[in-house]
Amino acid sequence: MNKFLSRCSDKVVAVSETVKRDVLTYDGLAEDKVKVIYNGIDTDRFLNLNGGLIRSKLDISSEAPVVGTIGRLTLQKGQKYLIDAVSTLREKFPQIVLLIVGDGPLRGELENYIRTLGIDRNIILLGTRRDIPPLLSAMDIFVLPSLWEGLGTALIEAMAAGKPIIATDIPAIREIINSEKVGILVPAKDSEAIASSIELLLDNKTLAETIGNSAKKRAFSHFNLDNTVQRYTSLFEDILKSKGWNI
Repeated sequence: MNKFLSRCSDKVVAVSETVKRDVLTYDGLAEDKVKVIYNGIDTDRFLNLNGGLIRSKLDISSEAPVVGTIGRLTLQKGQKYLIDAVSTLREKFPQIVLLIVGDGPLRGELENYIRTLGIDRNIILLGTRRDIPPLLSAMDIFVLPSLWEGLGTALIEAMAAGKPIIATDIPAIREIINSEKVGILVPAKDSEAIASSIELLLDNKTLAETIGNSAKKRAFSHFNLDNTVQRYTSLFEDILKSKGWNI
């Protein structure tokens, strides 16, 4: 379908360099026909957040460390590995809470797995939610344990909320977390690495705050919606000019 539609398209937009490489490899498009424009987010939604109300509604103690992730409950998103990490950490942090936002075909399987591990009281499956900024503000750490991604919008939103980030070291995520100052990258499917990184951030509040602040600056400067609109506007103008339009 991509190959067919590209024949009548002036340009094809990929949301990341990773997606562009896949399009070139699997769809056989010419490189100069594909342009990368990152998806942007409305950064204003992540200003002046207060997670206290969400914690209160969910009956989470203000002293409890809260780890969170957002994504459909599918194999791709790798929530199982984060659940295993929290199970390991419960011995040192008995009050730890994991918020899993999203729904999907693996929900029943994950619920059974959580019960099998005996950590029902430490994990809350919230399903699909629209109040993402307040939920993010209630988290101390955001983890994205995906096995593969096209870009990772949930990750960018967590950065905009100023959360210290732990994410899997895969190509699309490396485009977003481009420095250890912005977040901690761990191997995919590695629960122990996730657990040790969470422990590091919980034990070192200064490091967590520094990473969160750097992540927020990167999200606001590189992935805000205005930048995306400007890039699409420039693309449309270039296409029109190439067809002889005066703009």
